[in-house]
Order: sequence, then C-alpha cells, then structure tokens
Amino acid sequence: MESIVCLILARGGSKRIKNKNLCRINGTSLILRCLQTVTRVKGFSEVWVSTDSPEIEEESRQISCVKIHRRASYASLDSASSLCAVKEFLESHTGITTLALVQCTSPFLRICDLDEACLKMSCPACDSVFSVKTDKALRWKTKDGISQPVNFNPAQRPRSQDMEAEFVETGGFYFFRTYLTERNLLQGPRAEMVIVPEELSIDIDTEIDLKLAQVLDENLGVMLL
Repeated sequence: MESIVCLILARGGSKRIKNKNLCRINGTSLILRCLQTVTRVKGFSEVWVSTDSPEIEEESRQISCVKIHRRASYASLDSASSLCAVKEFLESHTGITTLALVQCTSPFLRICDLDEACLKMSCPACDSVFSVKTDKALRWKTKDGISQPVNFNPAQRPRSQDMEAEFVETGGFYFFRTYLTERNLLQGPRAEMVIVPEELSIDIDTEIDLKLAQVLDENLGVMLL
C-alpha cells in the first residue's frame, strides 16, 4: 500500500463560527472527532495537524500518535488558501510524496471512504483522489438578466431517474501526489473520485450547519462505520 501522510489544517481563526474547529458535536470537538477517524485508517503512515492555535494543539494531543506542525503566521491568515498552508507544511517536512488533506469540518467522514481513497492512490497511474457526492439538480443561470437552463430542456423536463448524475466536491478529503503543488494543484489530470452519501457530505460552515450536524449525529448510527 502507498505510504500516505495525512494532514489536517486547523487554524484558530474563523469568521462565521468562532473557534469552529473546536466546536463540539454531542460532546466531541470537530478536530478530535476527525482525528479519531483518521488515526484508524491503516493506509496513513503519519497523521499531522497544522495549526497556529495552542487550544487546538492541546485538543489534538489527546491522541498520542498525532504530530503537530506549528503553522507559520502567513499561512494562518484569513486570506491564506488551503494550498498555501499545504505548501508551508511541505516546506518543513520534505520527502513526503503523497499527502491526504482531510477536512475536520466534515464531521461524517467514514473510514471505509478513506480506505477506498488509499486503495485508489496505490495505483501508480492515479495522481489524486477526492470526495464527491452525486447530484441531479435542474440547473439555471442568468445572462443579461434572463434566466437560462443549464443542463436540461424545459420543453422536455427529465425525470431525475433518467438524468445523468453530476459530481460535486464535498471538500471532505483530497489525496494527491505532492509534486502537483508545484503547479498549484491539488488534483491532477489522472484524478479519481470517491462517492460519499449525500447525508454524510455536510461541511460545517455556519451555525445552521453545526445544528444540523448535531441532529444527524444523533440519528445516523451505523452509517458511519
């Protein structure tokens, strides 16, 4: 199996939800919840948390095998992208050839989906794998103030079961060969996808997302195994 390093980006600053990565779902913080999942993935050789927050560092150290990368200030700004933070991490930890960027604000990550991604990355022909959900929405756009259909003919409205599924990134995880970051990419020309269930694809960005995740967590049960 390919040796894959897992990286979780968890800075302290957050705008919409204060201390978002430390928010709790039924008693467990988002960062700890994520770590409890990824540290059980056999395909990960190491698990790192990149953070500028002493509180997140302390929370992460509850799991002894987790390593901490103290993120540089420039990579912790609101304007800093995930790619910026990944590059900053790789500059300090050379020799990593395959990285799994896992989002701790995706609280319903499953080990089986991460295992599938690891397996896909074991193929030399694959340069990246990312999580998606399927979508069959009827899409519209506006041009010059006029509404126009994007993926269907209004005169022949399709049934959802007859539509070809589209795939939407969930943001839950991105596996990639690290040489792609030299081209400012997290996904390469030989990318594959892992399809996750719609009900498990939620990403915590607002207070409403957090409340919804609380309810889902109480009712999902064995779906997370």
